Amino acid sequence: MNSSKRFGFWVLMIGLIIPRLPFMFAPDFLPDIDESAIGIHLNKWLSGIRVPWYFPGQTHNFILPEMLVTAPFIKLLGPTSLALKLPVFLFFLLGMGLLYFVGLKRFQPLKIALILIILGAFPPILVWSMKLRGGYIPAFAFSCLLLWILDKKFLRFYHLIIIGFLLMLIWKSHNLCFIFMMIPVVYAAFRRTWELRNLFPIGIGAILMWLLTFIPIPPNNLFPADTSRLFAEGIHFSAPVFSDLLRFSSGQWLLWYIPEHHWVFYIFLPFMIFFVYYLFKNEGSHRIFLTVLLGGFFTLYYFFQPFPLRYILPVFFGLIIFAPKILPEFKQRVLILIATLFLAVPYFKPFFHTHLDFDMASEKKLKSLIESHLDQEMKVVFCEDENLTYMLNFFADEKVLYRSKPPYSRFQSDWYDAESALLHRENVGLLCYHSQIGDQRGIPVSKEWFWYPEIKIQWLDLMDFELKEL
Repeated sequence: MNSSKRFGFWVLMIGLIIPRLPFMFAPDFLPDIDESAIGIHLNKWLSGIRVPWYFPGQTHNFILPEMLVTAPFIKLLGPTSLALKLPVFLFFLLGMGLLYFVGLKRFQPLKIALILIILGAFPPILVWSMKLRGGYIPAFAFSCLLLWILDKKFLRFYHLIIIGFLLMLIWKSHNLCFIFMMIPVVYAAFRRTWELRNLFPIGIGAILMWLLTFIPIPPNNLFPADTSRLFAEGIHFSAPVFSDLLRFSSGQWLLWYIPEHHWVFYIFLPFMIFFVYYLFKNEGSHRIFLTVLLGGFFTLYYFFQPFPLRYILPVFFGLIIFAPKILPEFKQRVLILIATLFLAVPYFKPFFHTHLDFDMASEKKLKSLIESHLDQEMKVVFCEDENLTYMLNFFADEKVLYRSKPPYSRFQSDWYDAESALLHRENVGLLCYHSQIGDQRGIPVSKEWFWYPEIKIQWLDLMDFELKEL
């Protein structure tokens, strides 16, 4: 690799890191409920408990790659937000780095680096590239690896085995990501000459990956895939696709922004529209594949309501994977201008994570709360907010058990252990919104939350805690 290619590569890496620094070091940039669930899963695994290699409580979303990469970070940094978010960002850097090398065949090094920096600074990608949510970002990285392999001049036998292995791995990681991210990969595959005998090593790789899923203990299917309700109740057409695309492109479904600055993020919907336009601009067979990708999205949106905005991510990742292969040439100064704007926005905008409606929403304050419960030798704490419960369980690392309202958890035995502790009159407390229950007043731990070091089962019934064992 010559000096200009090395320079472009490091510009890309630095350009992808810079807009994420305000997020990484913000005190309220906390893991959401699903990230915390994987964190709890890894805490158990690191303590020697055998766990499935799937997202906890599911028989879909194979997460072994995330487990292998994230576990050393938790071991080194302890149960922290960064320990969950940095490893998945490494998957994202891997994917973008591979796209950079694919794009070098068509673009000058600095140009392809700037294009990928701009795409990586798109608000949903900015946040989701650091979300350990079970398959999304690893599927993107593995799809980019497939594209990089298919871009080689010659494919050897082991390349074909890796292709088969990766295809099955992406399918097991996230079905929806497989459907949309494979379209640019299939486009790249169609541009090669294939022989029937190539199917044999590809099949070997796919079977090896499939056999790998039988090694761990079987997972529990407590939480079926969202897409299981697809077609379940007939067709539900929803008109607000434009408003959903606006919310997706602006990132307002992930972040809360000070209202007077909302106009800044209206630039991102036109950006997304122009990006798709430029993907179609050059003539070629890729237009058929792009039409299939976007047509598949609108079909899914048509049938699947209400539509989770995170399901637009595999579509946009698919478009990003297309970019190095089919985007037209751009003037370098235009790319520099857009990249500078996108990189600067996070530094001018205060933002707050929305997944936790809690006025103590910082890792330091939450860990201080856990320490206070440890000082009181609490065995179990019943908590009125499910998001907060999972987060506290991750940070507490099994030292205190937190139990929320629903009767079914991704860690079912822990839920029963909490009820057992209550039944046997062990040290059990309550963290809730109520400043007073009956004649007892709670100890304020924040503006909205109150602590009760002793509780009664009747209180939990009044607050609709669903207890299965009591």
